[in-house]
Amino acid sequence: MVISFRLFYFSFALLLGLPASAVTAQAPPAPKELVARVFSMVERNTRFELDYGGGSEPQEKIYLFDADYQQEGQTIDSSYTISWTFSTRADDLRIGLSGYPADLELYIDDERISSTHVGAGAPVRLDYSYSTFERQLPLPARYADGQPHQLEVRALTFDPATTQRQLFLSFLAPNGTSVGGVAQAVPVGEASYPYRWCSGRTDWRAPTFPELPESGEQLDWSDFRYFTGALLAALGDAEHYFDQSAYGEYVDRHHRYFFDHRAEVLEHRATYGHRGGLFNHYARFRMLDDFGPQGVSLAERLSDAAPHTNNTESTQASQLVHAIAQQILTGVPRLADGTLCRITPDSFTVQSDDLFMANLFSLRAGLALGREDLLEDALLQSVNFSSYLTDAETGLYRHAYSTKTEDQSTTIWGRGMGWTMVVDAMLLQRLGDRQDERIEQIRRSFVARCEALLPYQAADGRWHQVITDPTTYLETSATAMFTYALATGYREGWLPEPRFSEAALRGYAGMSSQIAADGTVEGIVSGTPILPSPAAYNGHPTRTNDPRGIGAIIWAALAVDALD
Repeated sequence: MVISFRLFYFSFALLLGLPASAVTAQAPPAPKELVARVFSMVERNTRFELDYGGGSEPQEKIYLFDADYQQEGQTIDSSYTISWTFSTRADDLRIGLSGYPADLELYIDDERISSTHVGAGAPVRLDYSYSTFERQLPLPARYADGQPHQLEVRALTFDPATTQRQLFLSFLAPNGTSVGGVAQAVPVGEASYPYRWCSGRTDWRAPTFPELPESGEQLDWSDFRYFTGALLAALGDAEHYFDQSAYGEYVDRHHRYFFDHRAEVLEHRATYGHRGGLFNHYARFRMLDDFGPQGVSLAERLSDAAPHTNNTESTQASQLVHAIAQQILTGVPRLADGTLCRITPDSFTVQSDDLFMANLFSLRAGLALGREDLLEDALLQSVNFSSYLTDAETGLYRHAYSTKTEDQSTTIWGRGMGWTMVVDAMLLQRLGDRQDERIEQIRRSFVARCEALLPYQAADGRWHQVITDPTTYLETSATAMFTYALATGYREGWLPEPRFSEAALRGYAGMSSQIAADGTVEGIVSGTPILPSPAAYNGHPTRTNDPRGIGAIIWAALAVDALD
């Protein structure tokens, strides 16, 4: 590949009229070296240790009052008062309440709003910031004046027979999602806390929180997240392509860490009502990014009969892989035509990144396990996502489609469309020989998107956060994904013209310019919801070494290396 890079850069120098020596000095590292650099950064930042750190409230924008923990080692009181200070100008908020069997009264500024009962247990989290609350009480509009008000749960009396004394409260938007920034810190003594509580006639007390199991990492490298699933799948590919066992050893260690600590973390969550933190997405296990990419390396290493530390781990991996398959096929919400969707921000929304979340698993695990039902679903999703998300003007994919408005979202977001390009390229590589009209539909869509991408590539080879808006910043993860797609398409013959390979090489150069010699990566946008405008996407921050783009960088390097 070094020869191909030298030829490309010398040609580039001649076209620009630059001295060849200057261009040679700026040449990016060969793909094998780039992958090694990025992997060194990942290794440095992954701890594979379980730490316990101080908890806090709210968790996932939900407040938890745990009477047993607040009075640990003391005689449990019969009745409690909990107080929050809040302010809002939103006149359509609701107060969500769930908990274990208890009666309570709700007051705002000493006005009783409701007398009610809870008993269904902890709210079930179904989506980002969306949980099922047993009681949803309208916040009277007269309190939506932007002024501070005091919300109190009074006479909170738990059923003596209950084994858990926990009450959950959250401020909710009209669509049921939890809203942050409504409650303010309240003073207790010389410090401030998210809420305060008392029992009987005693003084206000500060809440205390249990220590929570965490990885101790800043960016969740060892967690069970979609981006770690993508990273592990990419490292497995790099292990085979470059014959580097260190990449596979990292993958196996990641699996062992999860299975070794899963039971401990889940037990702690159940005991203390913990809602965020380590393995949070595994505990939820409802959305595609809770489990989809995470199962790919497990399935493929089972299929390869890779050595495991013991038979128990292999059995656990097999059970989890089949549970993921079952959840994708039967547990995730779908539209009437079978398209996978989300229940937020509007019910039901088709979101571009979900094509990757589902199809990376359905395709690669389907092949590894011999599951034709998964492969059939992958074909269905690729065809249907194209019909919902293709922008009529540009041929690119918009971020989302809302069945409520029957319209696409405002913006052609880089990484959202990038994930669709990655997984469609993989699908065409692996299933392209099938005699199936859907394969041709997917190929036509893929080629059209690649063609549409070229005019939006910046001079340095990168693409923008909003692909069609050159005033938005240049973004690394989308650049990696488009580089992978273009290089793969050219090598496989779907994109036969040299301009596609040239665009891939420019993309690789632009991507590489954001990666330091020690593997530090800049310019990857953090997790991004559906936003209302291109300006909002441009205002969404990037983070150094954000893991959401690292797997794509490795795949891009492999694809460019294969051009040789």
